[in-house]
Amino acid sequence: MRSKILAAARALILEFGSTEFAMAELADAAGVALVTPYNHFDSKAGVLAALLDLEHAQANAREYLDDAASDDGLAMLEAIGRSRCEIYAAESGLFRPVFAGLFTLDPHSQLGPVGRQLAVNMWRRGFDVAADHGDLRAGLDLELVAAKMHNLFAAALRSWSLDHHDDDLLRADTDFAIGLVVVSVVAEPRRSEWIDRMADAQARVVASSRRALVDQCVSEDSSARL
Repeated sequence: MRSKILAAARALILEFGSTEFAMAELADAAGVALVTPYNHFDSKAGVLAALLDLEHAQANAREYLDDAASDDGLAMLEAIGRSRCEIYAAESGLFRPVFAGLFTLDPHSQLGPVGRQLAVNMWRRGFDVAADHGDLRAGLDLELVAAKMHNLFAAALRSWSLDHHDDDLLRADTDFAIGLVVVSVVAEPRRSEWIDRMADAQARVVASSRRALVDQCVSEDSSARL
């Protein structure tokens, strides 16, 4: 039943380019009673959060890890970020409206109690593995660290969903956010490595931002001439 409702929600979003459908319309499209989506997802935000498929984030991320990095928690964080960005960019017609709708319904990017915890857990796994291998400073509250990572990634997704970021800038901003968090918690032997990674990501953010600004100016100039 859940998959039937999610398929209907996906179809509505792709057809209309937004999440501005009523739960009654969703129930009708899925061929279920009005109460059924509420029973399975609690709210419209719950439906949208479920479309993100965060339960399979770790499996998706493994496609971006080579064998040598499979037990590297910090590399795992990068793989999570890259896999999420690629999934969302590949179906931007679905996921831009989904995130725009989520941030409208849930301005603090909590994604609902279940969705938020899944998002935090997605990042927490990488930090746990890194801590187990001695790559993080001792005494950290890894739940808070993972929550911070979630909040920074959510901010990047918010800008992307509003078309303030293109796909390249989303990727760069995500890598920079990961670098920023890792540099604040990484143990000394790997700190210089991650400072370099963060600096590289920051340079990509600047380059992507400039390119986007130039493209916007060219577009506005072309529009003015028409």
